[in-house]
Amino acid sequence: METAHLARLIVGVLATCVLVLSHWQGAPAGALVVLAIVAVVVWPPSALPSIETLRATLFDPEQGRRILPLAIAVIALAIWFGADIWTWLRHEPDGKAANHVVVRNLFLGVVAVVGLVFAIWRTTLSSRQTRVQEQGHITDRFTRAVDQLGSGAQHVRLGGIYGLWRIGEESQRDYITVLEILSAFVRSPPRDEHKAAAENGGDEPSADDNAVGIPAQGPRPGEDTAGPEEKHIPAPEVRAILKLFAARTLEQKLWERDAEFIRLDLTKADLSELDLSGVDFCAADLAWADLRRADISRANLTGADLPNASLSGAHLILANLSDAYLFAADLSAAILGRANLSGADLWMANVSGAHLFAADLRGACLFAALLDGAELAGADLSRADLSGADLFGVENLTDAQVQSAYYWADKSPPRLPHGFDPPPARDPSERQE
Repeated sequence: METAHLARLIVGVLATCVLVLSHWQGAPAGALVVLAIVAVVVWPPSALPSIETLRATLFDPEQGRRILPLAIAVIALAIWFGADIWTWLRHEPDGKAANHVVVRNLFLGVVAVVGLVFAIWRTTLSSRQTRVQEQGHITDRFTRAVDQLGSGAQHVRLGGIYGLWRIGEESQRDYITVLEILSAFVRSPPRDEHKAAAENGGDEPSADDNAVGIPAQGPRPGEDTAGPEEKHIPAPEVRAILKLFAARTLEQKLWERDAEFIRLDLTKADLSELDLSGVDFCAADLAWADLRRADISRANLTGADLPNASLSGAHLILANLSDAYLFAADLSAAILGRANLSGADLWMANVSGAHLFAADLRGACLFAALLDGAELAGADLSRADLSGADLFGVENLTDAQVQSAYYWADKSPPRLPHGFDPPPARDPSERQE
């Protein structure tokens, strides 16, 4: 189709030039009439690039640089040609010489316009072919990187991770897909089953362990197997992916918004003891995630889903957990100094022994939460729901803090240390379902 359009274009131009030259002795107005007729019959609008094509070409920086010199030349010729036509319309030219000048300028103007159309057509076609080649190259790279993620060699898997992320940085259309693939890898990283079996004394790894991606930590010679809690160390690939997630640029976050990307899915991910300080997990799904002893200081967990998540011993200093869903989450011995927990849902959460110095708990729901031994010095409990909460062993609690909170009259009042009056009771009719 492109070749047929180009052929019609060339025929139309040649026919127009012949007709213009055949009217050398006649009035230029006759040449213009013939030119219009030939343009309509031989050079139909379908032979021209569409408005969308012209707009895409003219406003593309790379293509614009290619046609800029020609465009400047065409504008100059158009001014020259227009000035001659205007002069002819106002003052009828006398003699053959005047006609010669007008016809010459007419011919140059037609050639310049045709040259511009041809340049735009060639540039558009070349750009289209280049885009097709680039997409094919990206597809090949994408396929190889995904294949590398399933390799048995750790260094090959790491190469696949960084290769995928590089594609996501270069291609906006592939960025969300890369996020989803790497998130799935974090949820269930591959394991060396033979090594796991050896460490477990010959037993094959369990299906539950594989599901959450927790590396096997079997007993070693001379190791005390009666120790307290087994230490889970996430794979290096998981640490690499989370570092990439933490380093997402503002442009990439705008891509996520433009694509209406909902959130990172890191359910049941093993993130224990990782350095996640400053990471942006806004609205992320971290249900049942293992974040024990992780450093999540200054992290953005606004609106994140953390039901049944394990945050025992985690560092959450200055972290933003506003409106986070922490149903039945384990925050025991967590350090939450100056953390923002306003509007957070801590229904039945275990906050015993946690350090909540100057934490913001305004409007938080602490229904049936366990705060035994928690440090609440300077914490703001304004409008917090303490229905059924256990604050008996709380340290540095003041009566002003208690009275700034409330409990629902149809629920149990909170269990408080001796000498404290219960907070004000609110009528259940005020509850917003």
